[in-house]
Amino acid sequence: MGDVEAKGNPAQGSQLNHYKDASVLSKVTMWWINSLMRLGAKKNLEMVDLWRLEDTESSRYHGEELARHYNAPPAGEQPSLLRAWRAVYGTRFAQAGALQIVAQVVQIAPFHVLNLLLQSITEGNGWQAGLTWTVLLVALLFVRTIVENHYFAIMMTIGVELRSGLMHAVFSKSLKLTPTARQANNLGQMVNLMQLDAEKLMMATAMSHQIWAG
Repeated sequence: MGDVEAKGNPAQGSQLNHYKDASVLSKVTMWWINSLMRLGAKKNLEMVDLWRLEDTESSRYHGEELARHYNAPPAGEQPSLLRAWRAVYGTRFAQAGALQIVAQVVQIAPFHVLNLLLQSITEGNGWQAGLTWTVLLVALLFVRTIVENHYFAIMMTIGVELRSGLMHAVFSKSLKLTPTARQANNLGQMVNLMQLDAEKLMMATAMSHQIWAG
C-alpha cells in the first residue's frame, strides 16, 4: 500500500493512517504497518513521516473522556479514576484479557501435539500422520504469535492513551486553578502527576493481565 499525502499540520504527521483502510487479513497479520517499518529501517523517522492520529486517538479526546466520567459519578458516590478508566478502556481491556486466555491455551497445546508427533514416529504410523501433526504444530505456533501480538498491541495502546489522557486532563485542570489552589498545589506536584504518576499508571495498565497470566 503506497503512502498517500494528506493535508494537515506536518507536526502531527502528514500521512494517512493505513490501519483504517487495511484489509481484514492485513489487520490480523499487522501487515499494514510494514511500510512505516521499512521507512524506519532506511532512515530516522521524522514527524512528517508519521501517520496522522484519528480524533479518537488524540490526548485531548482521552483527557476529556476521562475527565467527563470522573466528574460525573453515580448518585451518592465519590469521583473515581478507576471508574473513569473502566468506562473509557474497560471493553478493550476485557478483549485483551480474552486474547490472553487464548494465548495461554495455545501455549500449552504445542507440547501435546509434539508428544503426539513423537508417538506417531515411534509407532510408525506413516508420513501422513507425521505431516498432519507437524502442520498442526506450526499452525498453533502461528496462532499464538498472532494472538500475543494483538494482546500486547491492545494493552500498550491502552497504556499510552491513558498516560496521554491523564497528562492532558491534569494540564487542563492546572490552567483553571484559582490562585489559592495554586498555592496548595505547586508546580512540582503537577509535573509529578503528569510525568511520573501517569507513567506508572501506563505501565501498570499495560502489564496488569500478567498478574494472573504469569
